[in-house]
This record gives sequence, C-alpha cells and structure tokens, in this order.
Amino acid sequence: MSFGFGKHFPYKQGKKLICKIIKRDLQGYAVVIPEDEFEAFLDGADPLKFNAGDELMARFISVHPTGRILLYYCPNDRPG
Repeated sequence: MSFGFGKHFPYKQGKKLICKIIKRDLQGYAVVIPEDEFEAFLDGADPLKFNAGDELMARFISVHPTGRILLYYCPNDRPG
C-alpha cells in the first residue's frame, strides 16, 4: 500500500496511535498524528466532547481510497 507514504505504509490495522485534534469535521474530527505529522480523520468520537489541541488514543483502521488515514476512537485504550 503506498498513497504517498513511501514504499511501505507505517501502520498495521489496529495499531494504537496518539492523535491531536485539529478541528471538528463531518461526523468526527480532523486530526494529526504527531509521531509522523500525518493528517487523518477520527471517527467514533463524540463530536462535542473534544476541542482543538486535545490529544487522545485511537486505532488505525485503514487508508481511504482518497489517501486519507482513518482512525477510530477507543475511549478505554491506553498508550502501548
């Protein structure tokens, strides 16, 4: 899988990642993954619960055909 991320994509499905909220977006949030500075979409999070700048744990789901990284919020996840 490539999508402009080089020869190999750095994440496997289910990988825990810290993400930082940029803004509310559709049914979730536009976020950035600080580890790699990749922009992504976070689904599964209450759209009124978080604010820009908040950091939380999410899991990598997939890369949309448009190249957008999709993450899912798991409220009970801890780093690791």
